Amino acid sequence: PVPRCDHAGPRAVSRNPRFEERLGRAPAGAPYMLDLVLETSQQDLGRTSAGEITRYRVTGQANYTLLGEAEVELLSSQTAAFTGYSATGSSVATLAGERDARDRLMIILADQVVDALLIAAADLPA
Repeated sequence: PVPRCDHAGPRAVSRNPRFEERLGRAPAGAPYMLDLVLETSQQDLGRTSAGEITRYRVTGQANYTLLGEAEVELLSSQTAAFTGYSATGSSVATLAGERDARDRLMIILADQVVDALLIAAADLPA
């Protein structure tokens, strides 16, 4: 499958290299195409008594459709996951924590989608 990422939501992700790591690069004319929409959001998770945010949760959802010949829908589903990061250090450390949390989230979502595709593979047309 070839991931095609669309933008959706305020913090959409346009590319996730984990798909290519797991599935490999699709050759021209591949029989399947993966239509993928990734969405993320962030919420405050912890606060000090002074009201300062100490932790964030980053949630994500992957909506995906596997298309076959003539873009016929073969499989469509969604999956969700979350990660978190601390905001108690410097602003640089907080930004690095956010970036790392988003990277981890994209790996989790990609792995969930690929695992679902592998489970469904036996039922797909050859």
